[in-house]
Amino acid sequence: MQRVGFPSIVSSFKPLSDYASGFELGQGFTKPIYQLPNFRLENVKAEANLRIGWLRSVVHIHSGFGNNSFVDELAYAAKKDPVQFHLDLLKKETNNVKLVPLQFNSNRMMDVLNQTAKMANWGKNFLKTTGWVLPYIIVFTVMLPQL
Repeated sequence: MQRVGFPSIVSSFKPLSDYASGFELGQGFTKPIYQLPNFRLENVKAEANLRIGWLRSVVHIHSGFGNNSFVDELAYAAKKDPVQFHLDLLKKETNNVKLVPLQFNSNRMMDVLNQTAKMANWGKNFLKTTGWVLPYIIVFTVMLPQL
């Protein structure tokens, strides 16, 4: 089960909007990259105590970070490199998954992930106390890695 709670941008225009809206959840939470059996999403109350301003991509940034951080924790539990763990999951995916408005392409996503890891010198000179996350997200029509 994935539980999400964040103040909705809708609260800036409609007071007492204490739950994330459908369009916000659709930006990475209700359409995950990996097809997961028995997936359950819970939207919890999160009051907005301040006026929320617009942020580019609105929800994609923190949904991508949260989703991929969890996958990285799975990799850690399996004692596998997180990048390789993501690549192994992507190899299982089909290129026919429809993520509106972008047609998902797992080969392209693997290329983006490999290139980002290479540019970041992934795995070289990491301190044991340092945590690295290499999330990637689909923001509208762009595959975007974050480090």
